[in-house]
Amino acid sequence: MKYAYLYMAILVLVIALGCSKGPETPSQTTEPSSQDSAMIDDESDAEETSAESSEPASYDLSSEEAEKAVDFEQGKKTRISTPYKIIQVGDTYVFGVGIKNVMPREQRFRLKVHFKEAKTTGGLATLIDVADDDTMLSWMGNNRFTTVELGPGESTAEPLIVEVKPTIGPGESTIPGSYVFDVLIEYESSPRFWDSYEENILTIKVKE
Repeated sequence: MKYAYLYMAILVLVIALGCSKGPETPSQTTEPSSQDSAMIDDESDAEETSAESSEPASYDLSSEEAEKAVDFEQGKKTRISTPYKIIQVGDTYVFGVGIKNVMPREQRFRLKVHFKEAKTTGGLATLIDVADDDTMLSWMGNNRFTTVELGPGESTAEPLIVEVKPTIGPGESTIPGSYVFDVLIEYESSPRFWDSYEENILTIKVKE
């Protein structure tokens, strides 16, 4: 009997201790709020934009311009793929300059560009006399002209990069008009001596 009472006392104590513990609170996982998600997305977009903006500009000659450059007209040895082009200030375009060796032996060629003139457009065209040679040739500043070797009858298309800059002279902003350049192709007539091979005209029209 004494053992029965002792067993009952232990059982009651165990039940009492169990009841004194409150219900366990389930662990909670904090999920990011919509605002936090938006901030993360914005940061990702900013990183992608930064990566894109850091990429260098492409100065590759397109296949279309290359094909036009070597489609020589009758009796012509050279050609500009697009001799007249409308370009906005700040934009860059890559033209193709085609060269064909009509000589009976291998020959070396090179490109040179000179600024010719600038005129207003619309109505009576007048000379834009504030256009400075050095400033205008800076529009060609992305080019790295090298000599080209061609065998008899061979032809090639060389890139000519034009960037329309915001100035045409010291302190003079680029204004709407037609800006004309002479594109000269020379050949090496003898070691270190170059003669004219053919000349083409490139006209860049800048609109408002």
